[in-house]
Amino acid sequence: MKDIFHFDYSTGPLFTGIIIIGVILNSFLKPHYSYSYKGNHYFNMKQNANYIDNETDVFLKTLFSENTSYVTSQELNKIIIDTKFGEQSVDLSQAQFMTDSPEIHIDVSFGETNLRIPNNWKIINKTHSPFASVSFSGFPSTNGDFINVTLTGTVAMGSLNIQY
Repeated sequence: MKDIFHFDYSTGPLFTGIIIIGVILNSFLKPHYSYSYKGNHYFNMKQNANYIDNETDVFLKTLFSENTSYVTSQELNKIIIDTKFGEQSVDLSQAQFMTDSPEIHIDVSFGETNLRIPNNWKIINKTHSPFASVSFSGFPSTNGDFINVTLTGTVAMGSLNIQY
C-alpha cells in the first residue's frame, strides 16, 4: 500500500486516528433518550438507603457511590435508573405499574445495577449493551398473569442483574 499511494505512515498516528474515528462513530450510533422528570431522587455519596412510596415517575441516580432503594409505590408510570461509576440496588418487588406500557429506563456506565422485580413481571429487554452484561436470575411466575415491562437504555462497560 505504501508503494501504491506513495505516502509514509507510522503506527502511532494511524492507531490514534482509528480510535478517534471509532469514538465519533460511537457517538452517532448510540441511541439518545430525553425525559422530563417529576420526582427526583439524587444520591451523590450521601445516602445508603431510600424508601420511595406514592410516586408515579421515579428517577434514581448514583454517582461514585453505592445506594439501595426500596420502591413500594402502587401507581408507577416510569422508572429511570442512572448509575455512573458506582453500584445501585433497586427493590421493586412491592411496586406496581398503573400504565398500559410500563417502562424501566436504565443508563449504567462503569457500574453495577441490581434490580429485584416481582415474579409476575415479564421483562422485554431492549437495552443497548456494549462491553456489558445483562443477566437474569430466578424464574418468572408460571401463571398467565404477566405484566410486560419494557427495559430500555444503555449498559456500557457495566452490569445489570435482574432478580425475580
